Amino acid sequence: MYATVLFLCSVGILYIGGCEGGYCTYYYPCTAECVKQRSTTNTCYRQCSRSGCCTGYTGSSCSHPICFGSNACPNGGTCRAPDTCSCATGYSGTKCSAICFGSTSCPNGGTCIAPDTCSCRTGFSGAKCSAICFGSTSCPNGGTCIAPDTCSCRTGFSGAKCSAICFGSTSCPNGGTCIAPDTCSCRTGFSGVKCSAICFGSTSCPNGGICIAPDTCSCRTGFSGAKCAAICFGSTSCPNGGTCIAPDTCSCRTGFSGAKCAAICFGSTSCPNGGTCIAPDTCSCRTGFSGAKCADIDECNSGTANCSHICTNTPGSFWCSCISGYNLTSDGRTCSDINECSSGASGCTHTCTNTQGLFFCSCKGGFSLSSDGRTCFDDDECDGKTHLCDHNCTNEKGTYSCSCMAGYLLDTNNRTCSDINECLLDTNECEQVCTNEIGKYKCSCRSGYILDTDERRCIDVDECNGTLKCDHICTNLNGTFKCSCRYGHILETDNQTCSELTSTNMALTTSLSASGVIVVVGVAVVVFLVLRRYRSKTGARMENAVSYSQETVAFERLRATTDPTCENTENPYDSLSGVPEYCEAMDKCQQGKEVSTANAMGNPVYTNTNLRSDAPQKHIKGTEST
Repeated sequence: MYATVLFLCSVGILYIGGCEGGYCTYYYPCTAECVKQRSTTNTCYRQCSRSGCCTGYTGSSCSHPICFGSNACPNGGTCRAPDTCSCATGYSGTKCSAICFGSTSCPNGGTCIAPDTCSCRTGFSGAKCSAICFGSTSCPNGGTCIAPDTCSCRTGFSGAKCSAICFGSTSCPNGGTCIAPDTCSCRTGFSGVKCSAICFGSTSCPNGGICIAPDTCSCRTGFSGAKCAAICFGSTSCPNGGTCIAPDTCSCRTGFSGAKCAAICFGSTSCPNGGTCIAPDTCSCRTGFSGAKCADIDECNSGTANCSHICTNTPGSFWCSCISGYNLTSDGRTCSDINECSSGASGCTHTCTNTQGLFFCSCKGGFSLSSDGRTCFDDDECDGKTHLCDHNCTNEKGTYSCSCMAGYLLDTNNRTCSDINECLLDTNECEQVCTNEIGKYKCSCRSGYILDTDERRCIDVDECNGTLKCDHICTNLNGTFKCSCRYGHILETDNQTCSELTSTNMALTTSLSASGVIVVVGVAVVVFLVLRRYRSKTGARMENAVSYSQETVAFERLRATTDPTCENTENPYDSLSGVPEYCEAMDKCQQGKEVSTANAMGNPVYTNTNLRSDAPQKHIKGTEST
């Protein structure tokens, strides 16, 4: 089994052909023949060896060196030994890089791609990648291009393109061209080192003006015009032929004087009464004045005023006015009547009537004119007792209105009042009975009720809790009450007293008229049918060990038919409450046969020994009808 392999070049003791040929001997442990390596030890190391190409060589004879992974070197160089190249002319370095102007790199970051041949970056050009400034490798006016479009200028030049500087700028005043440091080429109309404008043959203007452009002056205050002439009162000349010799300073002709060379009339530059001196001692008078010295004209006395009413003379004029009640018209002379009514100046509260020069006020009905002759005040008909109201009078502006007391209605004439019958109009709040009274109404209740505290609603009277008492049972009803008796008693005609049921009472029943008997028979038939229904639904209920005669049963049934609201609280039957069973009290016979009406009216007695049971009754004894 192989262990770690030892690579040893056959140099020295185990030299095999030498490393120069590219061969190396590789030793490794094995089971081959023992070779004594050292004379001082008896240990024998067993190892084997084999030959191969040394590192950096290749080929069948291991004679070809390898340079950077290849048998050849870059740029036509020859691989002389592992990673050792012999370069062609114009190349140098481990990997035979091209040499450009003595270096393997080019100026300004260019790449040397062949001997003295550079690949330049953008903005650079030429064999040595010189910077390009505005399309050239040199700058204007002798500047040096130090970077793309970046010039280093000579003294007296500045800017991206090394322009000449004239007086601190690359341009000259007034559009001149800076052709050399502080040397300008001027346009037509300009001259001098700094191209100053020429005005009328000079670079300056009259009266201290400044020449700002050819033959164009900028004048000082008080001067104007192309040549800065003095200005007198807005003009370069003075009134009346005077000469403007300085701002607002005139030199006047004879007969004129003052700052503006005004004419002199009679020792003054003005004429009397506002007249104008237009020439020496010659006045121009205002309207209303005349003569050499402009005396006043009296139009009122001369008759030229033509005023309708009043004429007042004033210096140089006059004015007309009108008497009270008239207005001066637009011609300033004629007077016309003032219509105070239409102009709103009358002050009348209601009606205004115009007359020539005057007006008068009047009032509408229900108002009176006050002492000022203009204001109308309301007449209070209610206070003055001149109204026609039955009840209430309310004063209003210029009139009054009537109203009625509660319970009355104002008639169509809006003056008189009629009683309202609240009971007929259904506007009352009575629950039961409404009684109309003059101007009001009154509520009351039917018998069996009392009026509530609101005097509108009715409350039922519980007669059972009152002084009226039933002998046995009292039942309160809405508006009334009802008495009833316990079993074995009948209610007397006073509907309150209960009497024990006797044969005498029964005789009353048997003494009914023929028509009454027929009614009883009809009732018995009804009872018969009801008992059948009752038997099928609930079964009979009867008091234990108690016997009732058929007459009693028939009588109770008769009461039930005549009194649908009868109530029997003591008998063991269903209560006689007016239900369709009509106070049921009998059961079917033992064999399911019905007791006849005739039998029910006879004397046989029914006996039930289990009358309280809810089970169907099977022990009722009686005589079967034939």
